[in-house]
Amino acid sequence: MLKKNILVGIYVFFLGLSMVGICVFFLGLSISAYAPDSGFAVKNASGETTVRAGGDGIVNGGNNKNWIFPILIPTIIDKIGNLDPGVFKNSSNQNALINKLNEVMDAIDNGDYVDSLNKLKNDILKKTNGCATIGEPDKDDWITDCDAQATIYPVVLNAIALLEQLI
Repeated sequence: MLKKNILVGIYVFFLGLSMVGICVFFLGLSISAYAPDSGFAVKNASGETTVRAGGDGIVNGGNNKNWIFPILIPTIIDKIGNLDPGVFKNSSNQNALINKLNEVMDAIDNGDYVDSLNKLKNDILKKTNGCATIGEPDKDDWITDCDAQATIYPVVLNAIALLEQLI
C-alpha cells in the first residue's frame, strides 16, 4: 500500500498538483482513478471520497471542502513567490499579492468565506486576468507577463470556485 501511495503521490506531483500529491503521500490517501479528460478522486483511509478534480481543474470535495484551502492558497503564494520579480508592474507588487493571499487565508481560517471570496475576486484575480480576458496584460494587472499570469490565474479561479461552493 505504501508503494502504491508513493507512486500515486509522485504521479500527482508531476501533474502540477504538488500539494495534493504531498497529501496523498503523507496522509495515506489514495487516488481512485485518473484520466486527463475526466480528472481524479482522492479517497481517505476509510474509502470516503474527500476531494475530486475534474478535467477542467476545478477541485470539488464532498461535505468538507475547506480542507483544501491550507493547500491551495499556499500553492498560489508559492507560485507568486517563485515568479521572476521582473514580471511585476513594480517591485512591491510581488510581496503585496502574497500579503493579500495571507489575508485570504486568515479570513478562511476564521470562516469568513464571503470576505475571502471578495479578496480573491477583487484583490487577486483582477490583478492577474488581462491575458486570459483580453489576450494581454490590462491596466489593472500587477503581473505583466502572460506566461506568468497563466501560472497564477487558473489556480485563483479554482480557489474562487471552491469558495463559491462553500457560500
